[in-house]
Amino acid sequence: MKICFYADLYWILNFIMNIFLLNMTAYLSQSPYKMFRWCIVSSLCSAISLFFTYYCRTIFDLKIIMLSFAEILLMIYAALKPYSFRMYVRQVFYFFEVTFITAGFLMTIRNILFEIIIQHSHVSLLIIFAGIIILAIVFHCLRECMLKDEMSRKSVDFAMLINRGRKYKIKVLYDTGNHLISPYTGEPVMIISKDFAVRAGLDELNPILIPYHSIGGDGLLNAYRLDFIKIGRGDIRRNFLAAVSDELCTDKDIQMILNIT
Repeated sequence: MKICFYADLYWILNFIMNIFLLNMTAYLSQSPYKMFRWCIVSSLCSAISLFFTYYCRTIFDLKIIMLSFAEILLMIYAALKPYSFRMYVRQVFYFFEVTFITAGFLMTIRNILFEIIIQHSHVSLLIIFAGIIILAIVFHCLRECMLKDEMSRKSVDFAMLINRGRKYKIKVLYDTGNHLISPYTGEPVMIISKDFAVRAGLDELNPILIPYHSIGGDGLLNAYRLDFIKIGRGDIRRNFLAAVSDELCTDKDIQMILNIT
């Protein structure tokens, strides 16, 4: 019995599936969107998979299964670049979760299409063409969702704040709309939540009154000098002013709005 193995088609299908799985894994684990890196890693891993399949001639050998599993772990690490071991475990879990769901879905679709093609052989090319269009639409929608999430994550970061010898890990927001300036020194003023100000004991200190102007009206904000803050992406501020606001933003987890002017 002669068996034909189409290496190019096998590589293309593996490449497309790897890209799809990495997209879904990155979306679920909230990892950065790096399509160029994903394409390079997916192409290399597809070539490795092609080599194993062609020369080993079997998928049930224990060594091949172990090598394939190691290949998947390497692909996830190289493509998604986890910042911690815990994050890496999450990415691996999401990858296999998406793989199992996708495999079941594809098996069902394959059975349905197989029955249709048998009964109507003349529509086989039309079905393949429709499948390609649907896949392109899915990839486009997924890419748009990931880009929106990436833009949202770029404006929010974690920071380590040190004041009066005490350390606080807080969530900060980069906001280009914060133009609050001290009229006394001309320096930019951060905005912190009232809950955090109470937790840090700032309400026990003598405040500096900072006038503000907004659409909702004018007034004065209590401001305090804080010792040090280091933001996750590397920015450092020392001896800076932070004004207290009752309504910081819609996200209750945000403790500070940065002034990037």
